[in-house]
Amino acid sequence: MKALFSSIVLLLCLLINNSCKTNELGPGNYTGQEITPEQRMTLLAECTAKYTSLQNEDTAQARQQLMAWLKTRPEFIASGYDDESQNAWAIFTDGRFVMFVDNRPQAPFEDRSGRIAFENEQITAPASSARETELPDTKKVLLFSGMGSAFIDIPPELERIFAIPKTGYQIKKERASIDNLKGVGAETAVFYLSTHGGRIKPKDKLSIDGEDFPDALIGFWTTDSCTVANEAKYKDDLDKKRLGYMVAKYNEPTRGNPIKEAHYVITQDFVNTYMSFGKNALIYLDACNSYMLDEGGDVWAGAFINKAQEKKATYIGWSKRVLDKDAYRSAKFLFDRLLGADYTSNNPNLGIPKETPSQRPFDIDAVMTNMIQKGFAISTVEGETAILHHASTVGPDTHASLKPSIAYMEIDELASKLTIYGIFGTDPGDAKREVTVNGTKVTVNEWKPDKITCTIPVSGNGAAGEVIVKAYDQKSNSVPLTEWYIPFTWSETGKYYTRTVDVVLHLRADVHRYRTAPGETPKPIESPDVIPSHPFAKDSKATYKAGGSCSYTCPCNPGQFGVSNKVIGSPEINIPYSVDASSATNRFFAIYGWDKDRKVLTVFASGSNFDGYKNQEVSGGCTEGGTTTENTPLPLAFVISESLNEITLELPFANTEAFDFRIKKGERSMETIALEHCACQDKSEAPIKLSWKDTEARFAPTAKTAARLASAN
Repeated sequence: MKALFSSIVLLLCLLINNSCKTNELGPGNYTGQEITPEQRMTLLAECTAKYTSLQNEDTAQARQQLMAWLKTRPEFIASGYDDESQNAWAIFTDGRFVMFVDNRPQAPFEDRSGRIAFENEQITAPASSARETELPDTKKVLLFSGMGSAFIDIPPELERIFAIPKTGYQIKKERASIDNLKGVGAETAVFYLSTHGGRIKPKDKLSIDGEDFPDALIGFWTTDSCTVANEAKYKDDLDKKRLGYMVAKYNEPTRGNPIKEAHYVITQDFVNTYMSFGKNALIYLDACNSYMLDEGGDVWAGAFINKAQEKKATYIGWSKRVLDKDAYRSAKFLFDRLLGADYTSNNPNLGIPKETPSQRPFDIDAVMTNMIQKGFAISTVEGETAILHHASTVGPDTHASLKPSIAYMEIDELASKLTIYGIFGTDPGDAKREVTVNGTKVTVNEWKPDKITCTIPVSGNGAAGEVIVKAYDQKSNSVPLTEWYIPFTWSETGKYYTRTVDVVLHLRADVHRYRTAPGETPKPIESPDVIPSHPFAKDSKATYKAGGSCSYTCPCNPGQFGVSNKVIGSPEINIPYSVDASSATNRFFAIYGWDKDRKVLTVFASGSNFDGYKNQEVSGGCTEGGTTTENTPLPLAFVISESLNEITLELPFANTEAFDFRIKKGERSMETIALEHCACQDKSEAPIKLSWKDTEARFAPTAKTAARLASAN
């Protein structure tokens, strides 16, 4: 009987719209009262009109007036104001809820490109473009906008950022409608939503018909207006609090006159019921209160992450209210740095700074740190500062990323192995990975999130050039493996004899400048090995030539003793290259090192040949034995160094600051040796000289190499 009496009282309140204050009741269990769709639409229209009438009032006064008005409405059993989310709320007598949100201050009209009506804008889906980290293993990028013309339309700008590096992602812009959001599935790699956000967090425990009202409900605005037809269509979702209501600004049909509307909002239960995401997905909710930091504030982040495949995802959101212009700039900055797009904004008033030189892609942790440093991760509204936070479950000590990214490379010529360091994610498997050198696919031996090892040929296709890593159809930045063929000539020139060794040392190295973190000045790869220790490529070679002759007579009794000498042997002898110094007999050995900035190459080479050429001596005329012929080896030992006292040779690049990686020609006078070529006559002097020619760098770095995109080549 008591319950029936309460129902009659509440029904009378609804019919006569008097000042019954049922929402002032304390904690307890209330009997729900049905509200027809028509009644609710009328009430929401009245709520919208009241809220609109207060928009020019002082914020505190408007808040007080709205709260006082809500308390007069018998259709609500409770109402309140959430100090953290800065929005009012009310609970209907049937347990449904509505939020009153005005927490995203608008950007100036001119910075919104003169948007008038969101419904008239064309949304199209463009064609697909081609440290321990993880990449999404799916391709779909969904860019949702829930904001009307009173706010900046952010997704088109993000679409342009994704298009610059020609990623393999399939980009689709969508209105944030209920049905579109229900269609977000496990193939989603990136989910972005720009919208309004609010929260209901009653101070007292409430239950209606024995069902507890949630301790906290977080709701985010959709583009679906509240209508009688939609009430029927989404009745089950509304009854189960997957959907709710919100009154907020939407369109601005005339300048300076934004209109508040009543739309539906999605809650965490909507996400739990309908939405899913790919493994290692990036989920960015660009809305006020999308990642609140008070008790229970991470409910929304957890709802999204738990719906990712294997519950591995990264979630990004704002802790409090955010300015529309800050939401816009922060989203552009984050995706630009994640993709290495080097974007120039169409909106100069709300642009983002460009890095000079261009910057390679970085992972989310590095980008978020840089955003904090540059002030892009905060937004201050009426003295309250919101912070852009992120949470990740992709793995312990593992950072999410959107593209593979090469930091730098090292080569091991002994094993013909190229090691690439950077951001690559776990091994996606043979079918979904690729490393190319100058367009030629090379063999991957090992793939780790921060390091890839490949076997590459010594020469020919795939031996040097632009290196690109591809994972899940996402291409990395392009970094050159530069090479030089350095020609040296070692020569010994006597009065009668000459000996020449032509050496070609094949050098391959990464000499580009790179960043270890976004925003820093690119720097060379640090090389502690100033003393040469790295072998040159195995196709380095040396050729040896010797020649000359002389003849003379020596006095003897009773006649003259005639002697003739000449060098005999092949026209040219190849001296094999050895990467092992201990086996350098009849071979040559060469190693190199760097100064700490890789501006100066330090070289040492030595070789020998003991039986390639012989000295043939023919003598006779003084003895009864007649003519004699004797062939003796003509030994060779040569070095490439500054001198006999300085065992290395330094070869500076022409001008690394101007990206001129030529090795300029030069020569050294090594020593002078006295040789007894014609013993009876004299000892001839044989000076030794070392010279080398200008050497161009093939596939040299340029000013853009610090983050040159694969698509630009």
